[in-house]
Amino acid sequence: MIIYRALKTNLRTQGFGLKETQPSLIPFYESIGLKFGHNGWDWLAEDGQKLHWDCDIEGEVLNTHIDSKGGLGIEILTKNLDGMYQHRFWHLKSFACQAGQKLGSGDLIGYADNTGWSTGTHLHRDLKKVERDEFGNYKTLNRDNGYLGCIDLTPYFENIFVVDKMEYLKKQVSILSSMIEILKKILS
Repeated sequence: MIIYRALKTNLRTQGFGLKETQPSLIPFYESIGLKFGHNGWDWLAEDGQKLHWDCDIEGEVLNTHIDSKGGLGIEILTKNLDGMYQHRFWHLKSFACQAGQKLGSGDLIGYADNTGWSTGTHLHRDLKKVERDEFGNYKTLNRDNGYLGCIDLTPYFENIFVVDKMEYLKKQVSILSSMIEILKKILS
């Protein structure tokens, strides 16, 4: 699984863990159960900026949420050979997807804002490894890891805007298709 940037902006304002957490926010994170600092990545965004499904594999929207602190978020599930993952996008203005919807790379999923516990307009992006329990519900693995089960996105991340990556791939396919047609004419 490869995760790209969900929005055009390329300014990360906070990362994962103590080293990449704004020191002034550490007491707040500790108060909500995050023992080791921030549990995802925060990307600077403009109010209403489009957010896109940022993975190279299909995702399924598990839920769109309005949490008790007023934040709007989306939870998306992926499955691959490495397991199942829950991808979360938070502090949204509105949704452009709904529960049960299948997503392809680059699909529009929502719009940025600063809803909920937020210090300004941005996208909070995190990742959890999950499994199904005996009732068919998704259960976060390693929930007691100090990040409420979230894991660092770094091993999965390629720093390019997902829409730009999809456009590049489409151009490559077009070039290859043209080359195949030329080869067919030469060989026939």
